[in-house]
Amino acid sequence: MTEDQIEQHAYKHSCDDDEPLFSFSRRDLFAFARALLSSALATEGGEAKPFQARVQPWLMECFGKKIAGDREERNHRFFEEAGELVQACGMSASEAHQLVEYVWNRQVGEKHQEVGGVMVTLAALCLANGLDMHAAGETELARIWTKVEAIRAKQAAKPKHSPLPVAGAVPHSQGKKAAASEDPGAPLRMPLLAEDHKGMRVDYSGMFKWAASALARGSSEPALAEMLRQLKEHISELGKRWYGGDTAVVDELLQLYCVERGAREVLVNATRETHDGAAE
Repeated sequence: MTEDQIEQHAYKHSCDDDEPLFSFSRRDLFAFARALLSSALATEGGEAKPFQARVQPWLMECFGKKIAGDREERNHRFFEEAGELVQACGMSASEAHQLVEYVWNRQVGEKHQEVGGVMVTLAALCLANGLDMHAAGETELARIWTKVEAIRAKQAAKPKHSPLPVAGAVPHSQGKKAAASEDPGAPLRMPLLAEDHKGMRVDYSGMFKWAASALARGSSEPALAEMLRQLKEHISELGKRWYGGDTAVVDELLQLYCVERGAREVLVNATRETHDGAAE
């Protein structure tokens, strides 16, 4: 099939009433067209090939045989996507951490049965959220065919010997939506940071100096006593939330007590620079 035929075929499959559904370069158009043709024309004995079989050509084109067949890499990317889905559906980081501890403390399952469980529970999750898992899969497969070069570049920049898809990207326990799968233009998580503290702050160094002075004088300081009582409660809450999987609670407490504010600002700026660089 010539490029002109591909372009005409792709336009016919991506337009309705002469209004294009997508806007992309000519090069991306050909990649998108091939994905559409793969879906529409790939047959086996007169029947369309299964979705799994149609994912393989994209894997080989994008990564090559070695990375496509790397079981550890495939584990990491599947777990990342599964986490992003349940995050989008409302699961908290604390719940996720609790379930990780639960699963990894159980006997290892049988892969074939676990795949079946994944399929059944994914279908049930989609039903509960009004989603079409098959349509979503076809849409994503068509989309990533247009992102082959960008995905290759992201893979090349991936940190070695790490499950993380991007250098410096650490899951943010209260985070906003993570970067979309294989899409370097999506926003990144901010490592270990909570939202910026907006309310009243307490200068921990000033509080401790006040306490030392009061002890030296032997004076009674009701206001100081109340501040120390609140500090005790905050530390107790820190322990509960930290061991429940909420890593951002540390940053919340450090902000509240004005601990190393300059260092936090440096980290925030560095994370934004990493985000901006990945998006270019």
